[in-house]
Amino acid sequence: MPDATPPDPVPDDGPAGDALLARFRALVAAAEANGPGAVPALRAFLDATPAVLSALGTMAELADRHAADLVGTDPLSRELARREADGVRDALAGDDPTGVERILADHAGTCWLADRGAQMQVSRAGAPTAALSRAAEASQRRLLTAVKTLTLVRAAVAKAGPVRPPLKLFDPARKTGT
Repeated sequence: MPDATPPDPVPDDGPAGDALLARFRALVAAAEANGPGAVPALRAFLDATPAVLSALGTMAELADRHAADLVGTDPLSRELARREADGVRDALAGDDPTGVERILADHAGTCWLADRGAQMQVSRAGAPTAALSRAAEASQRRLLTAVKTLTLVRAAVAKAGPVRPPLKLFDPARKTGT
């Protein structure tokens, strides 16, 4: 499977950007090699350079990159798959999702993308192996479970009714007359 790592997370800022990128790559290489103190050093670097961390993306984006690589290795296939997965997420989330509904819709979108990738791998194989078939079935089960969980949460939210702000019995900022 092709490498699903994101592009270099440091903008091209000339020599300063080159030095930052070199430091980042060295820290990642040391952490991958289990170098002593490498992971804490990488954490400190990411804490000190939030632009790098934001360029790397979220775990959901990383999962999407890996799942999109199952769909195809060319940039067009991956981009089309990601866009369609975003459409699935938006459709599942609805107009005004709660935080939990948004997380579940994101998860279902990633499951949908992984399922499409697994189905494409089976179809490309001609005579799929037992392992490919099991992987495709497992991805389909994950997708169905994600959608079912979202449906159950949405039903529970609807049954609970609108969330109201808590009743405020005492306001310490308000002073009573003396």
